[in-house]
Amino acid sequence: MRVINERWNELENELGLGLPLNTLSEVDIANKWRLRALNAEKLLNNPSLTIPKSIAEILGKYDGYNPTADKLIMMAYRDYQEFHDWIIKDWVKNDNIARAYLVGKALGVDLVKVVEGIDDNY
Repeated sequence: MRVINERWNELENELGLGLPLNTLSEVDIANKWRLRALNAEKLLNNPSLTIPKSIAEILGKYDGYNPTADKLIMMAYRDYQEFHDWIIKDWVKNDNIARAYLVGKALGVDLVKVVEGIDDNY
């Protein structure tokens, strides 16, 4: 999130919108909010979180069950050694990535990018 805020601040400064709100005109304030909306859209369309393709496929095997994210992650943890090993590697980070992936799928938004290659070898 820190990277996102830093990028927003850079763009605001490029456009001269990094000033306090009380020094800006109504047009400048409207432009500032338009800029924030555009940046949010760009960030949603270019996810910076990644999940290995093999892990995403494991999570995809539970699509028909419609369980909560907690139950789905625990079922995958129990049923697949590969998922178990990936989660254990960095429990907090990878558990949150799995949850973000599932939330994005449910919302129809790519919050987490599925990748092949180095990350697939975890």
